Formats: sequence, structure tokens, C-alpha cells
Amino acid sequence: MTLSGPHGIFVDGNFRLYVADCNNNRIQRFDSGSLNGTTIVKNGTSTTVSLDQPTGIVLDADDNLFIADRGGNRIVRFEYNGTLLCIIGCTDNTILKYPETMSFDSNGNIYVTGRENRGIQKFALATNSCDTPSITAILQSSTVPTNIQTTIANQSYHSTEIMQPSLFVTTIQVTAPTLLFIAPTCSNQTYIGIHCNISATPCDLSNLCQNNATCQNINTTYRCNCLLGFNGTECQFDQRPCQPNRCWNNGICNKLTNETFNCTCASNWAGIYCERMINYCENVSCENEGICRPLLGDYRCECLDENYSGRHCEISSESILVHKIVSKLFAVIAILAIAIVIACVIIMDILKYCFNIDPTRNYKPKSVQKTKRQRPVIIRHIYRNARSIV
Repeated sequence: MTLSGPHGIFVDGNFRLYVADCNNNRIQRFDSGSLNGTTIVKNGTSTTVSLDQPTGIVLDADDNLFIADRGGNRIVRFEYNGTLLCIIGCTDNTILKYPETMSFDSNGNIYVTGRENRGIQKFALATNSCDTPSITAILQSSTVPTNIQTTIANQSYHSTEIMQPSLFVTTIQVTAPTLLFIAPTCSNQTYIGIHCNISATPCDLSNLCQNNATCQNINTTYRCNCLLGFNGTECQFDQRPCQPNRCWNNGICNKLTNETFNCTCASNWAGIYCERMINYCENVSCENEGICRPLLGDYRCECLDENYSGRHCEISSESILVHKIVSKLFAVIAILAIAIVIACVIIMDILKYCFNIDPTRNYKPKSVQKTKRQRPVIIRHIYRNARSIV
């Protein structure tokens, strides 16, 4: 069946389109991207209320559908559980006259427009109060004729009639059925809800226990039965030896007892928690003042002198080898010369002092050869008186 005289539309948060199919006396819903509608309200939905030319449609936050039923001069509500109820104009069809559209404000008040009402009617619904709802008609307009005389240049008088609109607000109190919400009393006190199908036990109302613990209802309270290794009121404390991420750097945790563990570390890692990278330079010495650099799973010796190379800087260049050979040769020669001199001195001392052989005797100069000492002579000078010369 195609649409016939569609009037009001409404789009919800899921981009579903609701259409008031006036002439077919039904409400259709079109899902996003679909061209085929689904009839959600039609005659026969309720045994007490039937639609008669629905025009306006609004969906509230609780998925209740409010419908302006023009032919029935009333506002009906289609609840999410499939119940169709009349809420305004149920017993007195003079409250509304051919309602066309409707809307809600932030306080839940309903505003209705109609062809015969010549204004906007406000309905304050008290869904959880015993007060009688009030109906207020606002922004109602009327036209008041006024006769004003005007003067023109030829001094003749004319009567000009000006139709000046004026606005006024009229508030009327009517008798309407009181809308109440009475929570049903469930025979089983552990269940709540309109149909007594919602469990009111602590374990069912919220997920209280953590870490896959089992929640046990105890009268009005509860108890969490923790798995092995967890404790706390809600099993929120993890006391397992092998907790997640206990071993670092992809290490594997091995449970030894309920309180102890050890970590099997991946290659190149060590420590209680596999937190330390193995330093392969600890037992490595780089030669020729090279510096050891630890790597992941290895090490490298950095040679500071370009004349050295090799894994441990142990390979010398040809120039270094020549320098070493020459240096060693000079050192050997110097050592041999010193040894020969020392040996000669020792041998000469042995010959001279042990065997009274002086190899250097024939080589002494004559001035230093041994000479006889002369006896010392004392000379005394005697002076005589000389004859005087006259």
C-alpha cells in the first residue's frame, strides 16, 4: 500500500523517518537508506483506540510516539511496548479541534496547533503527579476594526476603516483525565519494572565483581567469589605471581609456587624481570686502546687509531710493523752494548784484584808511571855583613 495524503514527519537520532499516513490511518517508519516503509501503528493495534486521519507525529527520548489524531480530535501515545493510549481529548472532543501538528519543549510540555482553534494550545502533562493538567491557549489572534478620520487638502472629510490586529492570551481551565504513573507492586520483591521482569538484585543491576569473579546475592547485599590469586571486596587486587607483564621484554613467567616465580628471558636479556640487556663487553678487552661498544646480542671494538683493525683492534698496519721492528732492533743493540761494557769492566777487575794482572799497565802514560820519591831538603840561607864602602 502506498502513502495517501502524508502529513507530519519526524526523523530520530538513527535517521529513521516516521510518516503520518493520514488517509490510510496509519504511521509508517522508513529505515535509513530504505524505500520500503514498515507500518508500526494502524487501526487494530489497540482495541480501545483507533487512528482517524493522523497528521502530526513526535518521538520522545523514551521511544514513545505521540500522534495528533485530527479526525478523533485528540492526542494519542504509542509506547515502545506496543500500547496505544489516548492522553489528550479522550473524553471531551471539544478540547481540541482538528489538531494538525504538535511539539515538545525542554520541560515536556506539549504544544498543539489546530485549524479550528486559531492558536497554539499548551498542555502541561504531569505524568507523576496527582494535579490536574492545565490547558493554556497562547498566541491567539483576533482582528479589531477601528474607524479613524483623516483630513485631506480640500478640507473634506473621509472615513477610513483600518483593520488592526491585536494579540491577547487566554488561559482556560478544563477538566481532563489525570495522568498518573503508578509503579506496579511485584509479587517477587527481587524484581522491578512495569512487567516485573527486571531483577533488582545487586549482582544483576551492575557488574560489581572484577577479574571474572562470581557475584553471589546475599539478601540485599552481595559477595564476590574471587578466582585464585585475587582478593579484595570486588576481587580488584591481583596477587598472582605471574601477573600480566610480570616479565619484561617478551620474557615468559613461570609459576613456581603460589607466591614465587621466575622469568625465562628472551635472548640478549637478563635479570629477575628480564629488565637488563646483556652487556657483551663485560668480558671483552679491545687491544691498542680500542673501545668496546655493546650491541643487541653482540659487541664491537672501535679502533681509535686508523693503523689498527680487526674484531679486537689486534691487526696492525705495515707501517706500524716496520716501526716496531726497527724499535726492537735498536733496543737489542743498545742492550748488547751495555752488556758488553759491563762484562769488560767486571773481567778487568777480576784480573787485576784476583790475579794481579793489570791489562792496562802497559798503556799508562809515562808521566803517571811510578817514580821514586826524593828526600825533602831544608835549605837555610846565611847572610854575612858586607864591608862597607866608604
